[in-house]
Amino acid sequence: MTDAVGYAGDGFVNNGAINADVAGGRFTIQSQSFDNLGSMTVSAGDILLLQPTVLTNFDFGTLTGGTFEADARSTFQLANNSFVTTLDATVILNGASSVLQSLNTTGNVQTGIDATLTTIGKTGALEVLGAATGPRPRRSATRAP
Repeated sequence: MTDAVGYAGDGFVNNGAINADVAGGRFTIQSQSFDNLGSMTVSAGDILLLQPTVLTNFDFGTLTGGTFEADARSTFQLANNSFVTTLDATVILNGASSVLQSLNTTGNVQTGIDATLTTIGKTGALEVLGAATGPRPRRSATRAP
């Protein structure tokens, strides 16, 4: 998929599958609101910028609903300072350099889920698959009862 950008005042609900898979491409979602009820996959070294005004799947550090998959050398980029501390969705990191991250604007540094995740909720799952290398959860995440 090539670049696609939403416009102010619009909303977008994914009930199926979004696959960003053009080698080295960038896919941007900047709609007014976005809700992932299906699956989203970024692969082939792509970057998927998930930066709507309101991401209904994200509230006070909790990522909910749907599946978010980053394959080898691919990046899910959340809006600035959107750090996932509780996971009630499925996140799949599949292969070397696969990340879900957000820019920490205080230090101007990318911060991955491996540095922020503390709790995996009842409906959450974190799958680290394939030849995934590099830093993996530096913090221990606990499973909610």
